[in-house]
Amino acid sequence: MVEKKTTENANEVRSERFEFVLTVNGYIVCQRYFRIGGFKERSLGSVQLTEAVEHCVDLINKDLAEKTNIYNWYMAPQVFNSREEMDAWVEKSKKGETFTLPNPYFVVIRESGEVFNWDGVTMFPYENKNVDFSDYLEENSTPCVLKFAFLDNKKEVRSISWDISKTCPRFVRNNIDLSNSKNKYKGEGIFAPIEEFLVDKYITSMTSIIPKILGTICSACSYDAVSEYTTYVDYGGKKYDFDVNGAKSKYIKQVEAEYRAKTAAYFRN
Repeated sequence: MVEKKTTENANEVRSERFEFVLTVNGYIVCQRYFRIGGFKERSLGSVQLTEAVEHCVDLINKDLAEKTNIYNWYMAPQVFNSREEMDAWVEKSKKGETFTLPNPYFVVIRESGEVFNWDGVTMFPYENKNVDFSDYLEENSTPCVLKFAFLDNKKEVRSISWDISKTCPRFVRNNIDLSNSKNKYKGEGIFAPIEEFLVDKYITSMTSIIPKILGTICSACSYDAVSEYTTYVDYGGKKYDFDVNGAKSKYIKQVEAEYRAKTAAYFRN
């Protein structure tokens, strides 16, 4: 197995037969070309490959969940529906009659979108607009559809799509990096201290999951014995074929045979 560079610069990448692609709302965020040593053609229509792709998606979701936890630890605010509700909480806090908030802590008003900073005693208006708390105010987020696909010679073999708009904050959705190695908020002329801090936390706390994804796919496609592959499952007494390309080829041949017989019968008459 040989992992190739990312396709950030397509001119510098030499295509291999196999690749995986992760897109967000149709835009590529990660793409890798690779070889599979000991590749078995039968694996492309197997249950084992389907399970491998599902495992890759699990790896991605785990990565995003860990980043969401980090984000929420540092950034998740206390949300009050109105200023009146917040003021009532402050009065109760002074009397020790309600839950406590750490100091300092962000507070957001759902009704107006105002942001405050709690210092342990007082709520101060927070004017820094670099912090976006809109995810905590919206009832419905804009769809953010991820698609993970495994391709053979540019043709999609297996893919899974899912929506993370309700499970990941916008910051996490906008900063998907499976390599956990790049901080786009660092550099000359860039001033985004909060974003830079969070991505640095991701980089220092986590590792690249790309090798795990490649290893999962390569392992599923290179069993020692071809007979180990399962190409169908029996569910409720009905056979479901995982060899999509094979089933499609059989169907085409069947249709061709039917029309060939009809055509021959037509000319005989």
